[in-house]
Amino acid sequence: MADWEEVKRLAADFQKVQLGSTTQRLSERNCIEIVSWLKDRKMIDLIFTSDGKECLTPEQLVKDMQDELYVNGGRINLVDLAKIIGVDLAYINAHLNTVLKNQKGLHLILGQLIDSSYINKVVTEINEKLSQQGQINISELTIQYDLPSDFLQQILEKNLNKLLIGKQDPNDPKVFFTESFIARSLAKIRGALFGLTKPTPVATILNHIDVAEKLFFPYSIRLMLVVLSLADLLVLSMFLIFTLNRRLNGSVSFLHRILIWNTML
Repeated sequence: MADWEEVKRLAADFQKVQLGSTTQRLSERNCIEIVSWLKDRKMIDLIFTSDGKECLTPEQLVKDMQDELYVNGGRINLVDLAKIIGVDLAYINAHLNTVLKNQKGLHLILGQLIDSSYINKVVTEINEKLSQQGQINISELTIQYDLPSDFLQQILEKNLNKLLIGKQDPNDPKVFFTESFIARSLAKIRGALFGLTKPTPVATILNHIDVAEKLFFPYSIRLMLVVLSLADLLVLSMFLIFTLNRRLNGSVSFLHRILIWNTML
C-alpha cells in the first residue's frame, strides 16, 4: 500500500512539474530515468521501445501485434514485426502465447504469424491453380509459398471439397487432382493404345501424350478390364504378371497384341 501511495505522489509531482514553467520542467532524460526507476521496482509494467524514448503496456503491445498482422494480410515475420512496432524481439516472443490464445485460427510457422484469412487466400489460389492444371504437387507449392509441406498438406486436406475442389491421390497424399484431369489422361491413354501399329517404347508414348508413368500403367490395365471379355481374363492375368515383373521391357507390343485379339473376337 505504501508503494502505491509513493507512486501516486510521484505522479502528482511529475504532473505539477510538467505544468509549471519551462525552467522547472523535467527533461526527456529525467522522464526516462523516473520511469526506469519505477519499472525496476516493479511499480509499473511497461515495455520500452528500442530507442528508449517511448514505452508500451503489455496490452498495447499485444494489440499492436494483432493490428500489424491484419495490415500485412494475415502473415508477418516476427523479426519484421519487432522492427515495425519498434521493440526488441524478446518482447514479441514473450507475448506470443497471449496473441495466439486471443485469436482463433492463428498459427506460428517458422517464425511467422499466419492467420485464417491468409490460409483461406492460399487455399483459394491453389484451387484456381488446380482447376487450370488438373494436378498439383505439394512439393512445388512449398517453394511458391515458402511454407512447410506438412502445414500445406494439413490445410489442403482440411479444406478438401470446401475451398479446394478435387481429390487426393490415395497412393501419394501430396498430390491432388481433378476428375476432369483423370478423364483426360484416360482418354489420352486409350487413344494411344488403340492407335499403335507396332511395338513402341513406353517412354515414347508417355512423351507423346504427356501423361505421367504412374498414371499410365494403372489406367492402361483398367482399359483392358473394360475391353477384354471374360474368356480373356486368364491371358490378362499372365499379362499383369509380365507387366509388373518386366515393365514390358520398355514396350507395349504385348498389350497391343491383346487389344487386337479382343477386337477380332
